[in-house]
Amino acid sequence: MNKQDLIELIVFNIQNYKIDVIEVADFPADAITNNKRKITVYNPETITPYKLAHELMHIKNGDMHRFQDYDTLNPQEAKANREAILFLWDIFETQGGSHHDISIFCEFTGCPFYLSYSIISEISNDVIEFLNEEDSRTIEECADEYLNDFDFISDTTIINIESFLKRYGINFNQFDKARNILFSKANLKRV
Repeated sequence: MNKQDLIELIVFNIQNYKIDVIEVADFPADAITNNKRKITVYNPETITPYKLAHELMHIKNGDMHRFQDYDTLNPQEAKANREAILFLWDIFETQGGSHHDISIFCEFTGCPFYLSYSIISEISNDVIEFLNEEDSRTIEECADEYLNDFDFISDTTIINIESFLKRYGINFNQFDKARNILFSKANLKRV
């Protein structure tokens, strides 16, 4: 399942609640739902599965209003965030994902890492044990695994150092070292 398939699955779930779903490319927000008018509008250019699943949870819960935009203190928002992560995690696990892949889950779905970690670790002691383990692999070994994910590496290949660091839980103060190792192993020149 790719990201677009996941978005389409969430749209299908929204439509099952008899909600009209409309894509608007220049919509100023990622997504918004009005349960009273039975409509969800989202920007296909900026939407993530997490943000759309968040709207699905508002629909499922029958939430009718927010106090203001970005109302993070509203209990409905906190509940929708939590339920969206659990909904997406369930799909991720049924597709073969595991607690070993939590950073990949977050990157794929757009879920915030620390919130996801907190919520998923509540439901799985394996996650806590795994994430608290020291990774004994060196940056070089992680770089080899990371570069193996690419089908082909050329001068036009984009290697995202931040993504690499997040994926392997490497401290960001190792950025320069990681960049040098990745570019060296990929036989690429730094720009």
